[in-house]
Amino acid sequence: MGNPPQDPKAEKNPAPPASSSTTPESPPPAAEAAAGGGRRRDQIEPFEKAYNTYLQRRQKLWHEYQQDTSDAYRTYAEAVNGVGLGSLRRHEEAYRKYLETAHKPGESAEIKQQAHRDYTRALEEEWGASSLKHFDAYRDHVGALRKAWEEYDKGCSEAYQQYLRELREAWQAGDLKTIEAHSLSAISQSQLAVAYYASDASGHYRQ
Repeated sequence: MGNPPQDPKAEKNPAPPASSSTTPESPPPAAEAAAGGGRRRDQIEPFEKAYNTYLQRRQKLWHEYQQDTSDAYRTYAEAVNGVGLGSLRRHEEAYRKYLETAHKPGESAEIKQQAHRDYTRALEEEWGASSLKHFDAYRDHVGALRKAWEEYDKGCSEAYQQYLRELREAWQAGDLKTIEAHSLSAISQSQLAVAYYASDASGHYRQ
């Protein structure tokens, strides 16, 4: 007897070997990679949110500080300009009175000399008064700048403390057993960035 006839379709479409990695029981490699990326995304997201929120707070504080210093300078410039214009008007008025007396026909020399002394004294008094007003304006300007900086520095400290609280919540909510090395690296980089922004020029950290 001869061999039994073979099905030609079976020869053209051989069944895949049982050891293939694309069996119905296991997902393809691309799906596994996507799932791993999703896990890393979920692990990093709370830390990234805390980091981005901190940067947004710092940016808002910086813009407010710039606005406060700009307003302080404008107020100072207006005050100085006002002092100068007022002083100039009083100088002109004192000089006008002196000229009226000095060029008045028939006025005695003694009265003219007294008019000159009065004019000189008026200039000296005005100089002293305007100097005090300039000093007061500058003192107010420095005080406004100091207040703006203190508010900015306080806001930065509060933003840093808020970041630490959010960071603690993120660690408490995460599953430490599932955090991957890549996720930990990204989290560490964001923490280092916050530490850099939170430190001042001397290298001390705002607590």
